[in-house]
Amino acid sequence: MSEYGLEEDWYLDTYLSDYDSAQIYYIPNVGYKLRVIANNGTEFFIALPASYDLTDFTEAKEDNPITRNGVGVIPITEDDYDLYFADNPNAIEILTTVTSLEIEAGKDIKDLANDYIQAVQQAAAANPLSELYQNTEFQQLLASYMFIYPDDAAAAFDAAVGSEAINPILEDIGMSKAMITQDKIKRTDSIAWNALLPKYKNSIINVASKTYGVDLPDDVVTELANLVRSGYMGIEEMSQQIGAMVDPGSKIIMNNAVRNILSNRTIEQTTVGQSQVEALMRKYLPKNLRTYDIADKASEIRNDASAEEDFIAEMKAKRMQWYPMYDENIAWEDILNSKIGLANSILGIQMTEDDGIIDKLIKTNDLEKENKMLREYGLENNVMKTKKDLALSIMQSFGQGVVPQQSFRG
Repeated sequence: MSEYGLEEDWYLDTYLSDYDSAQIYYIPNVGYKLRVIANNGTEFFIALPASYDLTDFTEAKEDNPITRNGVGVIPITEDDYDLYFADNPNAIEILTTVTSLEIEAGKDIKDLANDYIQAVQQAAAANPLSELYQNTEFQQLLASYMFIYPDDAAAAFDAAVGSEAINPILEDIGMSKAMITQDKIKRTDSIAWNALLPKYKNSIINVASKTYGVDLPDDVVTELANLVRSGYMGIEEMSQQIGAMVDPGSKIIMNNAVRNILSNRTIEQTTVGQSQVEALMRKYLPKNLRTYDIADKASEIRNDASAEEDFIAEMKAKRMQWYPMYDENIAWEDILNSKIGLANSILGIQMTEDDGIIDKLIKTNDLEKENKMLREYGLENNVMKTKKDLALSIMQSFGQGVVPQQSFRG
């Protein structure tokens, strides 16, 4: 007897049980467990349904402490049972909810256990999903289905990975059902498997070039495509990862596998949206107020659907601080072009936003005063058209008295 109350080398071969080579344990208020030890030492504990009593699986006529003792049932407390599992990594409990107790005629329960162990070992040796096969909880789940499909390990595996019980196991080891599906394609359909690589490469190239204007190196594209082909991530997630790779402002956290692929490589960064930001600043702000980092703003707009609208509102508010005489919804370009046009008509020269007189005109926002300012500017700076206009005005005034310069300016 072990310290947990479990018999070391004892089987029910000599007892009247439906399950040869198994030990029967009884936990008060819990129920019966069948214990079978495979050749490699793995211990399987099959939890019988709570509704089962001794008469359901032995030739006992009733279920009570006396009959349990008579057929060799081993009593154990729930605490000792749990403690045994905590201290023995080779102990696996098979889930009651998926266990079939209909054992094939002539198939000993211990043989089933050994078949299961052999199937797991073979799969782990030849399969990239070996981490899954070696996971204790998955072994427990797979063992349950091996007892349902005693002669078909593939069917047992498919049933196990298709169950809801597999989800927390996969999450715990960082694996997905897609990885399992893709691995099956790799092993069973080489034509389909080989066709997937160029398919995913084209998808990655299109996302990088059309969305971000970036050409990724072919070796990087191949490795990224293999991540998708293996089921490690879907193409949608990969599209997000491309953003994390080429967009410094992306809010997406780069996956470690992707980070490893990019190790010691220099990847082109996107400039998509920068020309748009420049155009927006020209539209809403005078040159001296265009103090934003263009690359940062472009990244914000790429990664936030409301960023452009917020940026426009911010620029309008900023301009209002300096030019409150104009409605914020009037584009700066329209204001600027109207003043440049006025200056050109009076001075006969093409001026730009950099000319100080233009900013004075904009801040004046009074047509009569602006005309006067431009004529004075023309005379003070010897602008030919202004001087000719003055001379013409004087000549036209002969016979009616000489028009003084001051009147012309007015």
